[in-house]
Amino acid sequence: MSNYRILRVKGINQLGNSEQWLKKNNITNDSSYEDIIASLEKSAVFYTNAFSDEFVARGHESKEFWVDFELLQKKWAQENDIKFSTPNWMAEILIAQILYFKPDIIYFQGAEWFLKDRLNKNCDFLKIIKSDCPSVKKTILYSGYPTFEKSIQNIDLLFCSPPSICNFYKKRGLNPILLYHAFDKNILNRISTKDQRKYDFTFAGSLRAPESRYWMIRKLMSDTDL
Repeated sequence: MSNYRILRVKGINQLGNSEQWLKKNNITNDSSYEDIIASLEKSAVFYTNAFSDEFVARGHESKEFWVDFELLQKKWAQENDIKFSTPNWMAEILIAQILYFKPDIIYFQGAEWFLKDRLNKNCDFLKIIKSDCPSVKKTILYSGYPTFEKSIQNIDLLFCSPPSICNFYKKRGLNPILLYHAFDKNILNRISTKDQRKYDFTFAGSLRAPESRYWMIRKLMSDTDL
């Protein structure tokens, strides 16, 4: 099997930019890029590095960038003498990182990167990658939430979960591959499992009213010890 250079594009959805998280992890403007990355990996917040760790263990080179973590990304740009504009810093820094790492494959964690208010702005970001970044041979997307297929029509490979999302894309003429969510068991090595269990029934995730999940959790809270 050939060795590949694989880049994962992922986000932290503003958590990394929050004053509370920065203060808790002793992160300041004087923190280096590597210091901030170390704090992210230690806290295992939002996404872990299991993706890259597994590919590295198989002999590939793999890198992960938290593209919407403003302090982190601008720190990388500063340390690598990269210039960027204020309104479009997210896309410009990512392009610089792609040119720096020269990946064969880019894996986008989430279809939200192709919405116009994220990386796209007023352009097709995938077309920019394929025209300006000659190392990139394939682009892959994991979608856990449906998006307009026009924004991802140039993606080379589409993974998604759950089956309802796969069916959403199939009805629109795309060819998604079902890939279920998973838990990184290495997290268990970073926390104490000796303490007595505090809760018998918990929920960890996102809620958006008026979606059905919100009302399901409300019902569970009233009828159980959630």
